[in-house]
Amino acid sequence: MHKRKNLIWIIVDSIRAYRTGADERDRLDIMDEFALESVEFLNAFTSAPSSILSGAAMFTGMPSCFVARHFDDWQFDPKVIISLQEVLSSAGYTNYAIHNSKEDREVMKDLLHPISYRYFPKGISHGKWWTNHQVNLILENVLNAGVQGPSFFLLWYDCRDDPLVSDTVKEALQLFKNFGLYDDSVIVITSDHGYPDPRSGITQARGRMNMRHDMVVTDDNIRVPLFIKYPGCEPHKVHQLVGLIDLFPTLLHLLEVETDDPRMKNVQGLDLSKLLEDGSAQWESRVIRIDTRLTLAPGRITVLRTDKYKYVFYHDENAEGLFSLENDPLELDDLLEHPSPEIEKLRVDFREQFEMSQDQLHHFHIEELETAFERNVQRIKEIKIKRLLLLSVAPRVFLYIITKSFRRNFPGISIDILSLEDRELPPESGALFDQVLIAEKIDTQAAKRELKSGKISRYDVSLVIREKSDVDFDDPAIYNIAKILGNKVLMVTYNMKFYSRFLSQWLWPVRKYRRNWEFYKNEPGLLFNDILKLIKNGVIYLILKKRVETPDMLKEKKIRDKGLLTAKERMATKGQ
Repeated sequence: MHKRKNLIWIIVDSIRAYRTGADERDRLDIMDEFALESVEFLNAFTSAPSSILSGAAMFTGMPSCFVARHFDDWQFDPKVIISLQEVLSSAGYTNYAIHNSKEDREVMKDLLHPISYRYFPKGISHGKWWTNHQVNLILENVLNAGVQGPSFFLLWYDCRDDPLVSDTVKEALQLFKNFGLYDDSVIVITSDHGYPDPRSGITQARGRMNMRHDMVVTDDNIRVPLFIKYPGCEPHKVHQLVGLIDLFPTLLHLLEVETDDPRMKNVQGLDLSKLLEDGSAQWESRVIRIDTRLTLAPGRITVLRTDKYKYVFYHDENAEGLFSLENDPLELDDLLEHPSPEIEKLRVDFREQFEMSQDQLHHFHIEELETAFERNVQRIKEIKIKRLLLLSVAPRVFLYIITKSFRRNFPGISIDILSLEDRELPPESGALFDQVLIAEKIDTQAAKRELKSGKISRYDVSLVIREKSDVDFDDPAIYNIAKILGNKVLMVTYNMKFYSRFLSQWLWPVRKYRRNWEFYKNEPGLLFNDILKLIKNGVIYLILKKRVETPDMLKEKKIRDKGLLTAKERMATKGQ
């Protein structure tokens, strides 16, 4: 049997594919050096401008919106989705994931099994973010302990507040050389996503604290540096459009690891081997999908990126944008503001591709959701439900699943919906419900008067649909209306899970710490710290009633464009 190649995957968080000379997020010097012995992809795009979502996509070969529906369930379902680490483990690989971020080590625990405590140098704790130097210290401990058999090394660095991050990555590569692992390994250097160009004004330093990079879809934030080196590699540059989701099948090919696991059918990434061998090889026209958030989150933006155009869809606003990247690389001129038959045809084509992608996405999730909800409805069949009231507006796929399941399990049931949000109900609502009720505002006293006067009668059950069960997503006003209008109140999340509001507020948040058991076992003090954090969040969300605000990205885009136009005009004036 031939000797398997090692995999060395280096990710430097939030690095742009180019240089601005204005901040620490620029392309690294080590990338220029590494490009001389590797294949460089000049048009590589992330699946999401968020570390966790991008990681989920990279390590599964699937767009992030397919991996999970919301942060409440973002840990992928291993029954449906296979990960690179799982495939390599099955092929006899030892995995060493050294991730600098405490939060990501916890959240991505099932995707990238954290490095064992036995490799921790003295003084390093899981309870803190690791410096880039500490990442290398852990790596050195791994290598000194002796690497037996093929291995997957994942090194995740952070450029923030570290002007020497390029040198640190270079030191890591030198370590692999010193231990004789460099030449015969497949090596990837990339970033999880880019970062807004400082000239755009989208920075916290400019005082816009509500602006978050994970909601920005301009190319500075979604295009990433990508380099792949492998034994026998002939260095060259690739101009064709590729996605980070393509790394999953490409690396399996380079490592000569095969699997007939049926879950591989869900992998959407493409094998880039043809482009690795010849940068000018024929390559199919790609449409790369990028999402700022998961399938069901508010404020979501979806981008369809081709080699020449970018289509942007704002879900909540049902608004579109279209940009010619050849003529307008800064994305300042929305083609849809200059209507013509040619532009309208482009828009329609992109919209059709978007709708097809959405249908594929919903089809992927719907079977699991229907099964989950049906199982939950079966558990409440002892409740006599003749009249059901739904509160809040969920995406249409959920309304369909909910009404279908209740009508099947409770023959003759009457189902009404009360919209308590400033959003339009789906067009088919009239067919789904017996009555569609619209409330201009939440008024508990008015609801009580309506009941007392006999204008409305109490429902057997009020069903409140929420994004997730976490306290920061709870709306007490809607819950109070549900109590007034229903003899019994049921709460359900977008994951089709019933939950107790009381338990979700005071006890369920503790559940998330179950995944941290391995950390607590080695460092008991971390449990105390997390309990204090839980109490703090309880005060913030339950007592102070604070909520996480979603920025208005259409407005932010206009502010960003104004800043770039101003800078462009100043440069033009200086040049005269």
